[in-house]
Amino acid sequence: MNPSPLSRRDFLRHSALATAVVAAPLILPSGLRGQNAPSKKITVGIVGCGNIADGHYGPLLGSPESLRVVAVCDVDRDRVKAAAARVNAAYENTDCKTFGDFRELVRRPDIDASGDSQIRLLLEAKTPVVTIFGKSWLLHVEKVLRTTPTENLRMIADSVAFLKKEGREVIY
Repeated sequence: MNPSPLSRRDFLRHSALATAVVAAPLILPSGLRGQNAPSKKITVGIVGCGNIADGHYGPLLGSPESLRVVAVCDVDRDRVKAAAARVNAAYENTDCKTFGDFRELVRRPDIDASGDSQIRLLLEAKTPVVTIFGKSWLLHVEKVLRTTPTENLRMIADSVAFLKKEGREVIY
C-alpha cells in the first residue's frame, strides 16, 4: 500500500520547519551560540614594549573580540607603564597587567599566547640554525636593560632553551 501523497500544504509546513531548524544557528545572536564564551577567546601577553613592539600593538588591539591583550612585559618600567596605558585606552578599562619578568607573564594560566617579537621572527624564518646576541657589557646590562647581570644571563639562557626546544640550533 502506498502512503498518501504529500499535499502542497504539508510539504510547505515540513520544509519551513526544516529550514527553521537548519537556519536557527545563523539567526540567533552570537551570545546564545557561545561565540563570546571565554573558551573561544585568545588572551595575549606582549613581551617587550620598545620601539619594535610599537608596530605590533595596532594589529593586536584592532583584532576582533576573539583576541584580547591582557598583559605587557618589559624590564623598563616606563615602557611597560606606557604600553599598559595604550592597551587600557584601546579597551577603555584598566585591566592590563604589567610585568618586569617575562617568566611571570608566561606562568599566568589565563595567558594563551605570549610573544617576544624578535624570537618569533627567528622561528618564522624557518631556518634550522639561528644566531642570537645579548648584552654582555655591564654598562648595557644595568643602564640599557635596567636589570642585573644575573637576570641578564637568565634571560639569555631562557631564550636559547626556548629556541632549542623549538628544534633550532642556536649560536650565541
